Amino acid sequence: MIQFIPFKGIYVIARQYNGKTVLTILNGTSKPATLDVERYAEVIKGAAKVKDILTGRYYDLSKDFDLKARQSLILEY
Repeated sequence: MIQFIPFKGIYVIARQYNGKTVLTILNGTSKPATLDVERYAEVIKGAAKVKDILTGRYYDLSKDFDLKARQSLILEY
């Protein structure tokens, strides 16, 4: 498990096991925010299309993306 220091109100925790990664992302602010994927490159390791297991929506981790206020994601890849 890797827990990153919160940055601009965004909390990120990664769990890795048997070649799989689950990335938990929490926007702890009451305003929209942008996730800087380069900051988490050591756990993203080139993953691009990843699935949010809460909603079934797919996200592209090859570029920064926007988070809604108080949004939570659990990305699996």
